[in-house]
Amino acid sequence: MYEKLSVKDLWKYCHVWPDDNPYDVHKLVAEAAEAIEKLEAKNKELESKMHDSFTEHLLNQISRKEKQIDKLKVEKSKLEKELELVKAEMGEAVRDMEAIMWVSGEGCQICKHCIEIHKEPYVQYACKIESRGCDPKWRGVQGGKDD
Repeated sequence: MYEKLSVKDLWKYCHVWPDDNPYDVHKLVAEAAEAIEKLEAKNKELESKMHDSFTEHLLNQISRKEKQIDKLKVEKSKLEKELELVKAEMGEAVRDMEAIMWVSGEGCQICKHCIEIHKEPYVQYACKIESRGCDPKWRGVQGGKDD
């Protein structure tokens, strides 16, 4: 809009005519246009700085999040290795327990082939596969997913 500022427009809106004007209207219009141009340039500069600052802020946030993700990936890898070790140790413990159950002939109550026979006032245990011979297998965690 300031590009269209002219003495004629100023006189039109201010009812100032060249003969009645004690001020140099041409100079006032030129100064106003120059001030507007400076303000626009400063505004563009500030917008650019704000954009650059915001972009830098976002890049810093992304970098921090990527570092957090990397740390979590390392932790996940450690936990997965630990879980595999625990599973392997549990498998070995179960195999050992089953071998002890077979050798000792006891432990029917924790065998998955075990059935309870209720005879008041006692509970007896019997094997579902007794005819095929004893092959003790751990029944799994009671109340858990193996139940």
